[in-house]
Amino acid sequence: FIMTASSISISFIADLRLLIIVLSIFSGISVIIKSNLSDDMCPPGYYNDISIINKANNELNKIALDLKKKHIKLIVLIAPDKYDFYYNDILNSPFSEPIFFNALDSLPKDYLYFNSKKLLTQYKDSNKDLYFFDDSHWSPLASKIIAEEIHNTILRK
Repeated sequence: FIMTASSISISFIADLRLLIIVLSIFSGISVIIKSNLSDDMCPPGYYNDISIINKANNELNKIALDLKKKHIKLIVLIAPDKYDFYYNDILNSPFSEPIFFNALDSLPKDYLYFNSKKLLTQYKDSNKDLYFFDDSHWSPLASKIIAEEIHNTILRK
């Protein structure tokens, strides 16, 4: 079954005993940490608070350990927003450099984590259209890259 709540998509693949949670930077983590956000958008820099990143990671570790008792592997993929992904290409940004992915990478995890920013960055120079031009969502090409990586990981497990 597939269940969607706010911007968290939860997919359970019964025969593989995997739970995949796809979280977006703007809404997924805020649902875990703060359920009282009235808007999906958080101001730039909101996720530059290391305590929020630590709290989110701790919550994901707790979920992973609970699922492990049921023989379910938690896979987490957090999608970088367009601003975070292209930050180094923006001249004179009025906002501080996003630290979310670097901070999360350094934390201990009891779950399988896909760093989608790192994966997509490998394709950035040769494929300019990883995000829609007038939108903050991944293009079909970026979605395909991510889907193939998830598929390959599931096959290896």
